[in-house]
Formats: sequence, C-alpha cells, structure tokens
Amino acid sequence: MGLEYTVMFNIRPRSLTGVLIHTGSKQRNYLTVYMERGTLIASGNNGAGEFSTSVTPQQPLCDGKWHTVTVTRKQNTVHLNVDTKSNYTSEPSTILSTIPAQPLYFGRVPVNLKTPWLPVQDVFFGCLKDVKINEKPRLVSKMSDIHGIVNLQGCPVN
Repeated sequence: MGLEYTVMFNIRPRSLTGVLIHTGSKQRNYLTVYMERGTLIASGNNGAGEFSTSVTPQQPLCDGKWHTVTVTRKQNTVHLNVDTKSNYTSEPSTILSTIPAQPLYFGRVPVNLKTPWLPVQDVFFGCLKDVKINEKPRLVSKMSDIHGIVNLQGCPVN
C-alpha cells in the first residue's frame, strides 16, 4: 500500500470480535485492523517498532446498520475513524523509504500465515462493502484474499 495510504470500507458486523483487514507477513512489517469486544483497533509495526490506536463506538456496532471505517497513514501518523469517532497514534520513526507490496486480506489472517503476535485471530463475521484504497474503489467480490465469514454480495437483514 505504500508509505502513505487510506483504506476505507463499510462493515455491518454480526459479532464484536474479529479481524477486519490484515496486510504483512512478518512481525516487523504489518498492519491489522480488528474488533475486540466492540472496540476497533488498528495496530502494526513499521520495522522501527509497534504502534496501535483504537476507537470505542458509543453504541455497539452490531446494530444492523452499516458503519464506515477509515484507516489513514500519512508520514508517521496512523488515523482510525469509525463513523464520526476517531483516534490516532504516531509510529516510531523509520528510515524506510519504501514498503514492499503485501496482499491485503479481509475477514481474517490466512491459516498458512502464522501471526502469533496478533491479539485477535478470530474470523470476522458480518458484511463488508465499498472498499476504497487511496480513494479508488476496489472490486472486493473478485478478490482472492477474502477469508472468514464475510458476505460481499449483500447482507441479511437479521
């Protein structure tokens, strides 16, 4: 995704814990956005150290409504927005000028990718739509990196 990026998507979760997106295959180079007991957390490591920020919505996200999640990295700051609430953190300074391209996984970390450092390994259970990376829509229905119980073709009412 590069040194600066914005990932935006809409979710309608059916459980309060699970991996939403993950990229990276090493403990010193990853970004994961996940829910843990209703709190959304963006955590990662840029090679110089770990960083994390979180947002706890006022109302539970399992309310049958769509919620917009945005993760933005600019310079050494990571912003996490959930609907109208936001938070940010500063990453440790790094001298990296490029970040190798990594697959972006939705719904869980693939089984063959060992990530024992992640606090949540649970599969995301719910619906995801309107994925945009750097403001460009992505056709998620054709992505091969969808894992978990993620519905991309519509979402049941209940």
